[in-house]
Amino acid sequence: MPNMQDQRGRSKTTGHYVRLQTFMLKTLAWQELRANARVIYVELASRYYGSNNGRITLSARDAARLCHLNKNTVTRAFRQLVDHGFIECVTSGGFSRKVRHATEWRLTEHRCDVTKALPTKAFMRWRPQKQNTAPKEGHTGPHLGPQA
Repeated sequence: MPNMQDQRGRSKTTGHYVRLQTFMLKTLAWQELRANARVIYVELASRYYGSNNGRITLSARDAARLCHLNKNTVTRAFRQLVDHGFIECVTSGGFSRKVRHATEWRLTEHRCDVTKALPTKAFMRWRPQKQNTAPKEGHTGPHLGPQA
C-alpha cells in the first residue's frame, strides 16, 4: 500500500466522507425516521466540513432536486429531522429577501460554529408522543349520523 502522507505527515487524500456514528443510528429517534428524512440528513451531513456547522445551506428545492424527491416530501422530512432533534434551523431562508437565501442548518451532533454552543444531541432524548386512546367523557364512539 502506498504511503498516504506527505513529508509533514499530512494526508494526501482529498476525499470527503459522511460519518454516521453507531450510537446515533441506534437511537429511537433515528429508527423512527422515515427513509426520506434519512436521505436528507445524509445530504446535509455531506455539506458539513468541520467548521461550517450552523451555516450548512440546503433549500427544499435543492434537496428535492438532489435527492429526487417532491418538494413537499422534502419539507416534511426537514420537519421530521427538526422534531426528532437531528437538526436545528439557524437562519430561515426564503424569497422575501431581495437576494435569494437558502435556510442555514445546524447538525445537533456537532458543536455550532456560529454560536459556539455545545452539541445538544437532542435526538438522544427524543421519545414518541403518546396518543390519547381513551375516549372523551360522555363519548361512546364515532358519530355515524341518523340511521335510516
